[in-house]
Amino acid sequence: MNQTHVDTAAVEQHSLARSIALHLLPGALILLFYIVTAPFAATLGFPSETAFFVSIGLVLLPFELGVLLLECRKRNGRFSTIR
Repeated sequence: MNQTHVDTAAVEQHSLARSIALHLLPGALILLFYIVTAPFAATLGFPSETAFFVSIGLVLLPFELGVLLLECRKRNGRFSTIR
């Protein structure tokens, strides 16, 4: 069995405020997008849930990938997960 060793000294713990922000900010951004776009979706004849599903692609994925890439940039000095 292949086991990988993780250097725990190189892993830093988030502050409480950063952990809360990383948990709540994506949901708040999706909610804001939904509130703004749901009336337009309804006007076009789509169910309001369409605005929610669109928000996943236009808000959630870019936000999460941006956080990941910024963390990679901070750790590796470039926008790559490969050292």
